[in-house]
Amino acid sequence: MDAALDVAGSGIIPELIDIVGDPSHVLSAADLTAPQHGARFCHGPPKDPERIFAEVARLCSEGLFRLRVEQTFPLEQTAAAQEVSAKGHVTGKLVICVAH
Repeated sequence: MDAALDVAGSGIIPELIDIVGDPSHVLSAADLTAPQHGARFCHGPPKDPERIFAEVARLCSEGLFRLRVEQTFPLEQTAAAQEVSAKGHVTGKLVICVAH
């Protein structure tokens, strides 16, 4: 197996492209194979994270961006979250809460 496919969050670029319809709308921070599919790969932290977070917040507030959270876990249940993820049936995001 290619080493890039062993990275968490990798291997789904073709599926993401199918969902959004255009590889130029896909940016991966985990899958090094993204450019092979016509998508972009993030080579480091964004230069202006405040602007990016503000834009995501705007898109969320306008209903143009949705992030499906499937389940949340307190920090002490991180192992349980990993077990859920490893089963391969997650259709949304699993969130680990580090502060209450």
